Amino acid sequence: MHSFHFKNFQKEDIARAAMKDAALIAWEPGMGKTLAIFAWPLLKEARRVLIVAPESLHLQIRDTGREFFGVTVRPLPHQDAFHRWKLGRPAVNTQPRFYLTSYHQLGLNGADEWHSEKPSALIQARRLANGLPRLHWNGLGFEADDIRCVFAPTLSSLAHNADTFDCVVVDEGTRLQGDDSLIAAGVRRLNPRYRLVLSATPIKNRLTSVFWLVDWVAQGLSPEEGKNSAWPYPSTVAGKRTFAQDHLERDKHVTRAQETGKKPTWRQTPRITNQHHLWRILAPFVIRRRKADCGVQIVPKFIKPIWVQPGKAQLQSYLHAVQNPPDLTQGGRLPSPMSQAVMQLGILRQIVLCPDSPNLTHRTSPFTPKMAALATLVKQCRAAGEQVVIGSTFQHFATTLNQLLRKQGHRVVLLDGRVDAIKRAELSAAFKRGEFDVLIGGVSSMGEGHSWECCPNLILPSLEWSYDLNEQFINRVWRINSPKPVTIYLVLIRGTVDERLYHLFKEKDDASRLTLDGEFNDQPQDETDFEEFVASLSTGQPHLTGVDEAQIEAALSK
Repeated sequence: MHSFHFKNFQKEDIARAAMKDAALIAWEPGMGKTLAIFAWPLLKEARRVLIVAPESLHLQIRDTGREFFGVTVRPLPHQDAFHRWKLGRPAVNTQPRFYLTSYHQLGLNGADEWHSEKPSALIQARRLANGLPRLHWNGLGFEADDIRCVFAPTLSSLAHNADTFDCVVVDEGTRLQGDDSLIAAGVRRLNPRYRLVLSATPIKNRLTSVFWLVDWVAQGLSPEEGKNSAWPYPSTVAGKRTFAQDHLERDKHVTRAQETGKKPTWRQTPRITNQHHLWRILAPFVIRRRKADCGVQIVPKFIKPIWVQPGKAQLQSYLHAVQNPPDLTQGGRLPSPMSQAVMQLGILRQIVLCPDSPNLTHRTSPFTPKMAALATLVKQCRAAGEQVVIGSTFQHFATTLNQLLRKQGHRVVLLDGRVDAIKRAELSAAFKRGEFDVLIGGVSSMGEGHSWECCPNLILPSLEWSYDLNEQFINRVWRINSPKPVTIYLVLIRGTVDERLYHLFKEKDDASRLTLDGEFNDQPQDETDFEEFVASLSTGQPHLTGVDEAQIEAALSK
């Protein structure tokens, strides 16, 4: 076991959290929350601790427990392991025992349980947009009169029914935010005496995304600690709706109604109101601290947007996709506006990043000005003797970029969802040891928990719709122990979906900081409805001319 010292803010915040039986620690990324995974349950003198974390972080968590706390973390990958560890029986150990599982292993993992409701149309549309098959509801998991129809239960059900764990620690708590997410329901069904949620970005997109995190934490408090008084909302979708009505403004669209001849309708906006009440009800549960407030000297972070033109053929493909939404008609039925908007946004994002994607109908050359800018940035960083991390939102783009950079002589490691989670953790550690020059990481698969403080350069050639995915990935390199200033390069095309997502990211960042940090933004914030966002992409682009892709290919091949 290695000797180490907690930083002052870590000792203060973990001790504050341990004064109650449930808490949400919302440190900014890179401030050492893995230490809290072990320190908090030990302070609570828990006997059986379940750690729920993404599988790619398991190696790091086990190493931290062994090296800094002298704790052996037992893997809990499936239901058979639950029985092998005899977790259906009461605990007889005097020392705390730690078990580690993932969200998928806890809530799915071959079990036949399901919600009593069918998957929503939005869930189905998102799966189709990402090339995933439709979900089929088999009717199992339906509850009536406290009887649940199950053939093969989940780990969550086994632990719940046996009241196995007196402490549950949830890392990367944004996974709890979905109303009808199976993995979120798996965690929320657990009812331990002690519960801790760790999330650097508890507000994923809008304010309402924090509801289920705080609600699950609040269930762990007795009425004396504030369950009934400080958190007055029931643990239901209706309770979440009431929470939104209490803290988000609503607009009445009178002008639009006059234009359409319909009755005026009210619509909820993302603009936060009733801030003092919001802070008061979050204060008993949330411990928030930013890098700027941790009392430790942190290197600065610089964000540099780099704007480029599209390729000529790429621009034509983009304009065609803007003017021609995808045809999702099946069996004579028209698609919902939302599902069509989801699909169209995915197509446009692929065109601006990887216009040769096999998912596109009109494919063009991958040698775009954006690809040329990426290659130039990598070359400049490597000339300075520095490593580079590049975020990828599409696997095809990651493959193309990986091949190009390897041809140019760079040592590249590609880590996305196609690589096994344990293997990703091992290769990530190899990158930290300097065995690779460039790491191309999936923004979704590598955006949580990993620490690359060795790397002062991060390139994002595309932004995600979800605020937390962008923010989390940026903070993989900007850490509390980063030795050098960090530069974040955003390579974007003006007049396209890139520019709209860039401004949307800044708006969501403002909303998150207002809720968690009390920072007011004096700029007016407008609602960004998803369908309206996609529809707005049809305007603009008059100044775009495009660059010949053949010239770029010739230059990159030299």
